[in-house]
Amino acid sequence: MKKIYTLTLALLASTSMLAGAQSLSDTQSLWAKAITNSTASSTSQGSDMVLAKDGSIYVTGSAGSLNANENILFGEDVIGTGVTTYVGTSTSGSQQLFLCKVASDGTLLWSAYTTNGEVGTNSTYLASTNDGGVIAFGKIHHTQGAENSNLEFKTSTGQTLNYEWVIDDGHRYYYGFLLKATANGEIEWLKMIEVSHEAMPSATTYSWGTPEAIYPAGVGVDEQGNIYLAGRQNLDLYVTNADGSTVTVPAHNNEGWDGDSQKSVGNTFVLKLDANGNYLNHITTGGQATQDRPLAMTMAGGRIYLMNLITGIAGTDVTLGQLTVTPTNDIASLSTACLDTNLQPIYFNLYDNTLNGSTVQTPNVCVYGNDLYLIGKAKISFSIDGEQYTTQHTRDGVVIRADATTGQLTGAYIRQVNQSGCFDAFVDNDGNLFVAGHSLLGPMKIQQLDQDLQPIDDVDLISRTSDTQCLVSDGNKLYAMVRFNNTSNLYGDQIALTSNKFACMVAGFELPFDVATGVDRISAEQTLPANNNVYTIDGRMVKKGDTSVDGLPAGLYIAGGKKIVVR
Repeated sequence: MKKIYTLTLALLASTSMLAGAQSLSDTQSLWAKAITNSTASSTSQGSDMVLAKDGSIYVTGSAGSLNANENILFGEDVIGTGVTTYVGTSTSGSQQLFLCKVASDGTLLWSAYTTNGEVGTNSTYLASTNDGGVIAFGKIHHTQGAENSNLEFKTSTGQTLNYEWVIDDGHRYYYGFLLKATANGEIEWLKMIEVSHEAMPSATTYSWGTPEAIYPAGVGVDEQGNIYLAGRQNLDLYVTNADGSTVTVPAHNNEGWDGDSQKSVGNTFVLKLDANGNYLNHITTGGQATQDRPLAMTMAGGRIYLMNLITGIAGTDVTLGQLTVTPTNDIASLSTACLDTNLQPIYFNLYDNTLNGSTVQTPNVCVYGNDLYLIGKAKISFSIDGEQYTTQHTRDGVVIRADATTGQLTGAYIRQVNQSGCFDAFVDNDGNLFVAGHSLLGPMKIQQLDQDLQPIDDVDLISRTSDTQCLVSDGNKLYAMVRFNNTSNLYGDQIALTSNKFACMVAGFELPFDVATGVDRISAEQTLPANNNVYTIDGRMVKKGDTSVDGLPAGLYIAGGKKIVVR
């Protein structure tokens, strides 16, 4: 007969400590592959990674090349050929998109890539689709010196897709792009989100391009296949309806902007599109602010969650639909927003920062059960229930927990080591939280945090990293995407990779415990707890309209808003 226990916080914390003490040191390194340029003429940069429905992973990023004779490699496999039209001497003008599907053992399954058109570095985001395919959302512009050449995508299956992007003044134009690839590696469709090409009234001349005015922040897919895009816009966006007509998404907070991409003007946007990438709806922030931009996006349980950075004007409102926040100062502060799939705001919160010179890097937002986590590398100060949390260096790792139903802050952890960014998190089947972080040119570290968000165990999985992107996990497999150079050793020192240039590494590990399934950053399968249902710790509803756990397999559940373990 199974015994049912209702856990107190103290018991949960002690259970976490026991689990951590027995677990992380038994992690096994499985494989690692570097994404590099075949002639070492350029660097590569990962951008995002998600789980596919069949247990493989999708990986995307950018890599530079100088000519068509160079290859982009995944380990020893070719995932793309070099640019076909670029004649410059620096690959900063020819960053190519790569999109790969990789099996759980590190075997390359297929790839897609661009041979003309420069993709924005570290700005392409992925979401798995219900049919096993993948959506890629990013920004792209004309390859330097090749403004009159069409955008070109190719696949390892032999497909070539061209997009004729018209220019009328010889400048490079920025576009948002949305691409759907099938599980077998065919590009099903490509949609472009056009950006206004008008020079700002106060701008100086644009000698090589129009303003960089779209900044993607995330993409998600709901159970019906609808697509959600989040980002910042500095100028108007133009999106296409199913009938071919165009919808304008107007920009705000750009008055007096001179086109300088280093100035964070503009506003947050969220677009809703159908499964074929056609416009359905949108929402943008309004009011006035010096800076208003989303840092990260995730989907969980039919909700869209945004992590924003807002530099307000003291006493001046920033709006999202009918909701309003009012900054008390002019310092950059973190913000959260939650929307339903009709793009109706559920909450919009601002956490006033009191530390000048604030910055946030490697941002991420995750939802597990009823907890929302804001993660990054930051210089910031904020208050939770009267207790002040302040980073001590220019960039410390931060993990901030909030109630996912209200956005109210409930706890935080600051890793007081300069340049020690946190970048992702996952939970095991017992509800224990594990956070990934790194130190500049130091190890990628996994830390287990207790219920008070204090570290109780850790392991260094990769010895030398310069930056990090994301983790995904399914069952007891964990996949990491990092940037590295020189030689990096995986945990146990049995696997090492070397690169003369900064390169993207994708690595696989086996954890000695089970991780909650569907923990990739953007998932439409996680569900928030409700008082009349029973959920697994990763948010899957196992009983509707019934809070009894009778008959359920052993594990940790959320029933009636309480954590219950069945043994």
